[in-house]
Amino acid sequence: MPTFSLQASTVSPKRYGFDGSAFPLVRLTYPSSPLPEDLPAYYRVYDEIWPRGPHVVLTDLRRLNPIFAGANARRALMKEVAARQELVGTLLVAEARIVSGSVVRGLITAFEWIRPQPRVAPLYVCENEVEAIHWLRPFLDQIAAGQTPGG
Repeated sequence: MPTFSLQASTVSPKRYGFDGSAFPLVRLTYPSSPLPEDLPAYYRVYDEIWPRGPHVVLTDLRRLNPIFAGANARRALMKEVAARQELVGTLLVAEARIVSGSVVRGLITAFEWIRPQPRVAPLYVCENEVEAIHWLRPFLDQIAAGQTPGG
């Protein structure tokens, strides 16, 4: 089973990446072929973030190949998200997702429609990191000012 740390992880195309070193900005990176068996270890590392308080997430899905994002990986992801739903509702301030193009954007939209997630935090989907960080900036400013749930 893979191990992850709160520091910037080396991201290979087959591994999930996690970087909590710039908290309250948390970076998550998905591999080209998500492996359901890796998700529990990945989310256990994320569990170390929750006690630190409100934060934003930058999810990088540019490596994700929609052909390999199978039903087992989607079910495993939903299980991990559902187990943390209360924390997500109170401590996740906003999420920006970076995608490689319209196919992955469509896959994410379909996934959200098929399995709607109770979402409190705003979600933004774009195709580059600069745009994602720009969109997240006001939320990071709110966290710094203590103007967020749990802050």
